[in-house]
Order: sequence, then structure tokens, then C-alpha cells
Amino acid sequence: LVKMAFIVSMIGYWLPKGIEYACAVVVMGISIGEVACFLFSFWGYIQAKNKGKQREKATITGVTSKIGKIIIPLSITAYIRSALRLAEDVLILAGLKTFSGNDSAATGVYGMLKGMVMPLLVFPLSLLSSFVITLTPEISRMNAAGNSKRLESTISRILSYTFIAGILIVVVFMTFPTQLGVAIYKDAAVGDMLRQLSFLCPFMCVEMVVVDILNGMGQQVASMRYALADSVVRIAMIYFLIPINGVKGFMAMMVVSNIMTSVFNLVRLIRVTKIKFRFNEWVIKPVLAAAASSQIVAAVMNYGLLDAFSPRFALVMGIAIVCAVYILMLLSVGSVRLRDFTWIVNRLRTSSKTPKAAPESAV
Repeated sequence: LVKMAFIVSMIGYWLPKGIEYACAVVVMGISIGEVACFLFSFWGYIQAKNKGKQREKATITGVTSKIGKIIIPLSITAYIRSALRLAEDVLILAGLKTFSGNDSAATGVYGMLKGMVMPLLVFPLSLLSSFVITLTPEISRMNAAGNSKRLESTISRILSYTFIAGILIVVVFMTFPTQLGVAIYKDAAVGDMLRQLSFLCPFMCVEMVVVDILNGMGQQVASMRYALADSVVRIAMIYFLIPINGVKGFMAMMVVSNIMTSVFNLVRLIRVTKIKFRFNEWVIKPVLAAAASSQIVAAVMNYGLLDAFSPRFALVMGIAIVCAVYILMLLSVGSVRLRDFTWIVNRLRTSSKTPKAAPESAV
């Protein structure tokens, strides 16, 4: 919120001065957002400490090595992936330039994909990932305590919600691609790309959520291997496909990358936890509910029932109808129950409280 508020409020003033000033505003916004995030987290830590909720002091032996086993794989993955993503950006631009023969065209297409389409896809996914992160300490404690039944139940619930949310995002983007592109960016071309890439959302959801769960279970090394393998595959596909196929090559790379990493991480999670993949409950029923909600909204729009409103308000109303019908359909087929909403609320309340000091086995 801080980052976007700064950029939106400043970009109109600085953009007329030149593109370099606009880029500087974006970089400043990102930096200010990171500083605000740190200060907010640090304030939360001080508040929890001052309230004296952690009164129990645990004597933990070998804490440095235990923390190192968590930090080192995550850090190595982050550093290497950052370097490889930099290489990806350079190769993508070079490949698009080779394909189109024009620098400005290559930069424009890539900017639309990375700066306009991908943020729309990732934003709702980041909200879901944030919810899972709040559950990571609880997952870690259950795993350390050997409470396998409760662990499997919790992870199954999370995966169910993940597939349901991912499929809902797909149906929203598939139903309103042009409206979203015009409403947010005033560009219908963004909607075309959004529609073509929207089906990746469930895979992106699964990858983000499952990686968070695996990290909470001490599976950082496995996640690191999959992430590095994914980067190698991405770079190879970028190098060979984009100069020949242009944007289609980029989209093919996105498809292969997201499907590969989501499947690898999900298989690893299933193998570690022994949970069952409930294809009917997690995929078939949500897809049928999504199709029904999409058709109902299409009928509403075809009859012009939203024409009396402004385009943006009609878009909001349409999305609200999709979500409402989708949830009602899931309730009717038993994929979602009212107690599931209670469970989510309770988890959020529990996660907002500072836990007691963890026993040695949980670290």
C-alpha cells in the first residue's frame, strides 16, 4: 500500500519530465515500501515483546546450526534466483529484439507482460500466500510434535482453499479480461494477454502455497533444488524459443515453468505428508462451479442488466456476482462448508497472537 500510494501520487508529476524520472519514482516507491515493511514488522516485534507474552524461556542447544539449516538454503535460493532472473530479463529483451527487429517494440511488449499483466496475475495470489505464511509456525509446530493427523488435516484444508481460490481467479480473469485491462490500464491489449495467461493462476497458487508449507516443514533444500532447476529450464527456453517465436515463446516458457514447479513441489509435499490428492473435491467441483458462475454473469451482461452503471462499477458488480455464485455453488456441492469460513477466521485470530516459546524440538 505504501509503495503503490507513493508511486501513484508522484508519477503524474515526474513522468512529463522524462522516462528516467518516472523510473526513479518507481525505484523510490519500492525502496520506501520496503522500509515501511521493515518498520512495521519491527514495531510489531517490539509490541509483542513489551506485552510480555513470551514469559517462558526455552533453553535451546545448537540453535545457530538449526537456524542455519533454514536460512542458508533459503538465502542461496534467493541469491541465485535473483542473478538468474537478471539473466532472464536480458535474454528476453534480446530475444524479443531479434524476433521483432525493433528495440522499442521489444521493450514495449516485455513491459506490458512484466509490468502490467503479471502484477494483475500475482496480486491475488500474494494475498493467499500471505494467509498461508501466517499458518507456517503452526504447521512447523505440528510437524515437530509428530502430530501427523492434525498436520495432514490442516494441509489438506489449505490445499483445498488454494485450488478453489486459484480457479476463482481464473474465472474472473477469463470473464472480464478486456474490462480489467481497460479499467486499470486503459489498454484492451492487456486483457488479451491476461486471458491467455490466466489459466496459470491455479498452478502459480499451488507453487506459492506449497513452497511456504514445505519451508515450514524444513524442506528448504528440496524447494531450492526445484527452484534452481526451474531457473535453468526457463533460461534454456528463453534462449531457444523467444528469438524464433517472440511473445508466444515467452508464454510457452511461463506455462512450462509454472506447471513444472507446482507439480514437483506438490508431489514432494504429498510424499512427505502422505496426504491424498482429492481431485474431485479440489479440481472437478470448483471447475464446474466456476463454469456455472461464468455463464450466469455472461447472461446478466448479455441482457444488459449492468449497462445502467459506469464501466468500473459494472466491473465490480460483475466480479462480485461471480464470487457469490461461485461460493454458493461450492456450498451446494459440499466442496465448501460454513465451518470452513469459521476455521479461516479462527486461524487468522490465532496467528495474530504471539505464540508461547516453542519447545526445543520445534526449532
